[in-house]
Amino acid sequence: MATQLLLAKPKARIAHTYLHDLESFFWVLLYTVAEHREGGAELNEDASAVLSKLERIDPSTLGEAKYLLLGQIVSGNLNVESFNTAWSVALAPMIVEFAKWTHGMVFENPNSTVVDPDFHFETILTIFLNAANDVRPEPKLKETQTTHVCSSTGECGASCPLRDTRREGEEPKISRSSKGSSDLP
Repeated sequence: MATQLLLAKPKARIAHTYLHDLESFFWVLLYTVAEHREGGAELNEDASAVLSKLERIDPSTLGEAKYLLLGQIVSGNLNVESFNTAWSVALAPMIVEFAKWTHGMVFENPNSTVVDPDFHFETILTIFLNAANDVRPEPKLKETQTTHVCSSTGECGASCPLRDTRREGEEPKISRSSKGSSDLP
């Protein structure tokens, strides 16, 4: 749950926004990276400390813990790589970038009148796509740009992460049927 909602006074009316959902997604991601181990490995002290803070039941205590965790990640005082879990090293840079964005939205500009969902979506998507590019193995096939998805600016370069990596004539991996459901390969 978003920090602002957790720290709100009991009778305060706070409009729920998509920014709250994005922050909540950050917390789910951090929890998953801290907790996910392979082969029954033990959690180390750093990962255990983060998980215990994220498992608080009292809303205001949890809100304060999240506020502090976010600040620690942004300042570099909490190193996500130190969790030593299955994905902590690979995803640490993405967690830090997502934390910086979340911190900016929640604490640096909480009353900003500039709310641009498209810009926010592109920013978050870019953070995730950059992380995916960093962790995926080198492609065995040469990527082509037979089709291309552009940002709302319409300016895409060869290095744009929003690209179609299909080979010429290859169908998309996920398609929409006439009923609107996904047909997975």
